[in-house]
Amino acid sequence: MTLGRVAAYRPPIMDSLISTLFGFPTGIMTILLGVVLLYWLLVILGALDIDLFDFGVDTSDAGDSGGMGMGLFSALGMAGVPVTVIVSLLVLWSWLLTALGSEVLNFLVAQGLVRTLLAVLVLLLSAAVAVTLSALTLRPLARLFTGPEARRRSSLIGQVCTVMTLRVDTGFGQAQFDDGGAGLLVQVRAQEGNGLGKGSKALIVSRDESVQAYWVRPYDDTAEALLSAGP
Repeated sequence: MTLGRVAAYRPPIMDSLISTLFGFPTGIMTILLGVVLLYWLLVILGALDIDLFDFGVDTSDAGDSGGMGMGLFSALGMAGVPVTVIVSLLVLWSWLLTALGSEVLNFLVAQGLVRTLLAVLVLLLSAAVAVTLSALTLRPLARLFTGPEARRRSSLIGQVCTVMTLRVDTGFGQAQFDDGGAGLLVQVRAQEGNGLGKGSKALIVSRDESVQAYWVRPYDDTAEALLSAGP
């Protein structure tokens, strides 16, 4: 085997993997998974909020504003979990199950109409099973979003937090409050031209229930110390 042939050689298992991940039906879920990974990368970089759609699954109002989907998530024990977290896990489980089902189809059924129909069935069944698996995964974690950490938010006024997003304005912003544990992530808002960015210190001044966020202003250790000392 020449050097050129060695460089061009690709194991059959690699061809099979690529065919599975980017063929039908797994290719649909692969694209969605890519979107999800891009979203979480932007969250890590501080460009987007974890509560991008600004609503969580709440059993109390699922019938009015959440619709059938929200009611289903609540019934499955995912009340209070951000929609972005739920959707991300649904996509992940659907991708894994669809890829597994596609591999089975590739082994058992030749290409053709029957295989296409079975692939559609695999896609639908994978999505349905993914709902149950996502619920089982998130149910133990739901209290992290609705437990004592969430109830303490009413007592944060006057506390200092650290901005986690690239900017904070009247419609966007997220900050972390050091509660002595893992930290509490809260939505924050501020007037335009505040100079706040990722890593900035901000003082929580009020709570706006209409947008479920705190209003903050820049915090300067030296200036605050002088103000506290008085004349």
